Amino acid sequence: MRANVLAVLALLVALAGGALAASGLGASGGAIHACVDGKGHVKIAKKCGKKQTAVAWSRRGPTGARGDKGQRGDSGLDGASATSFSKSLHAGEAQPVASLGILNVNGVCSTSGVSYVIVPGGPVGVSYSGTEVDDDVFKPLRNSLFAYSSGTATQNLEVNLIARAGSESKWNQFVLGAAQHPVSKDCRFWGFILPSL
Repeated sequence: MRANVLAVLALLVALAGGALAASGLGASGGAIHACVDGKGHVKIAKKCGKKQTAVAWSRRGPTGARGDKGQRGDSGLDGASATSFSKSLHAGEAQPVASLGILNVNGVCSTSGVSYVIVPGGPVGVSYSGTEVDDDVFKPLRNSLFAYSSGTATQNLEVNLIARAGSESKWNQFVLGAAQHPVSKDCRFWGFILPSL
C-alpha cells in the first residue's frame, strides 16, 4: 500500500513539477528541485530545511532511441512517353519532320529561311492551340482547319502546341524548333511529341 501511495505521489509530483517548472518555481539550470521530508511528502522548492532531503530531476528526459525506418511507398504510375525528333534539310527541301499520329509536320527549308506545314493525320481534321515565335516575333496559334502553314520563312522558329483530332477530349503536346544556318542555308528541325494519357 505504501508503495502505491509513493507511486501516486511521484506521479503527482512529476505533473505538478512540470507545471511549476514552466513557471520557473524550483527550477534552475534545466532541473526541477524539490524537498522530501521524513514522512515522504514532496514539496517543490529551491532550498530545503534541515530535516528535508533535496531531490532534483531534469525537465526533459534523455533523447529516445531512433524509430524504425518506415516502409517504402508504392511506385507511381508510368508517365506518358515523349518522342523526340531531329531532322536536317538542305536548302530547297521540304519533308516530313515529325508525326503525332493525329497530325504530321512537314518542314520547309528555302534559301530565305525555315517554315512548316501542319497536315492532319486522318480525315477528321485537327484542332490546335498554342504559340509560334518567328525571329523573336510572338504570335498565337488557334485553328480547326484541315491544314495550316506557317507561311513566311524565318531564320529561327519555335512552336508549342496542344492538338487533338476532331472533337476528341484528349490533347497532345507538340514542341518544334527550327533554325537555318546563315552560311550553308541548311535547316535543322527538332522537338518532341507528348501524347495524352
